[in-house]
Amino acid sequence: MAGNKIAAASCPDLTHRIAALADEPDMTADELKQYFDASPQQLMDAHNTLVTALTATTAASNLGFAPTDALTATTIQQAVEDLQAQIDAIRMQLKKKKNGRSHGIREAGRFVSLKSAQR
Repeated sequence: MAGNKIAAASCPDLTHRIAALADEPDMTADELKQYFDASPQQLMDAHNTLVTALTATTAASNLGFAPTDALTATTIQQAVEDLQAQIDAIRMQLKKKKNGRSHGIREAGRFVSLKSAQR
């Protein structure tokens, strides 16, 4: 699930801060190298986790969306689906108009004449 992976990518603090070392650390050269490499590795792992989550086909379901007057969705996926439904409804109303059954369309809950909708 991409949402969990996005949250897991959080890196609030580095586990091996160089500033936390003593001025003369009591470490072997190999231990010191591992210590220095740990923070960049931690950041790289978090970055890669985030990239994987954001490129997943489920990512849009886990990314927030600020509702608008026309779209009350709270995720990107919901917003895309709601927008597609609105487009489909307008298409159907335009087809009905073409067949002489309607004089306008409903747009965001209000009736709009076809002349003003085509502008």
